Amino acid sequence: MATSVGSVAQAHPRLAQVGAAELRQKAELESSEETLPQGRPNPAQASIDLERYVYENLFSIGFPDGWQVTEQTQAPQLTASSTANSPAIRTEVTWHGVPPQAIVPEAIQTIQANGYTVARYDAVNVDGTTALRIWLTDLPGGGLANSFTSFVGYQNATAVITSYYGDRSPDLDNLLSGIHQSFQRLSGTENP
Repeated sequence: MATSVGSVAQAHPRLAQVGAAELRQKAELESSEETLPQGRPNPAQASIDLERYVYENLFSIGFPDGWQVTEQTQAPQLTASSTANSPAIRTEVTWHGVPPQAIVPEAIQTIQANGYTVARYDAVNVDGTTALRIWLTDLPGGGLANSFTSFVGYQNATAVITSYYGDRSPDLDNLLSGIHQSFQRLSGTENP
């Protein structure tokens, strides 16, 4: 069940504080050598072939063949968009030269201040480190009203991967998870 942080805060201020506290706790996870187990593959989900894109010497990530990928030096450093033959999806990757403790609390405050609906959140292993994932729904601006964001934290850096999309489906969930899970920091990028 989706929850609007703003509406919960008005009706039940303590519930909103607890939800925000849980998100902050996940955001404050220290980078460590401890890893979360990889999710079990779902046999019903088809494997996804992704073409790997490398951004400078910082990171690589996979996108389906044929997606339009653009790079720039300002955030987001990498943007990929689906083709006209498939559901509209845009994925952005932004690299921050600071740990997640400096990025995630601000993102949570933005979610709360704008009253965005948090559909769910969890922690998962991406590139051997714990990543916080947050799904938002009912985003303003029409078109791509949902987002799926992964905060991949390292000791001195954070990658923020955000995919914007329309309607959900099992195939779309599988695709987005595959894209986000394909992210890898390149060696020597701990302190870009």
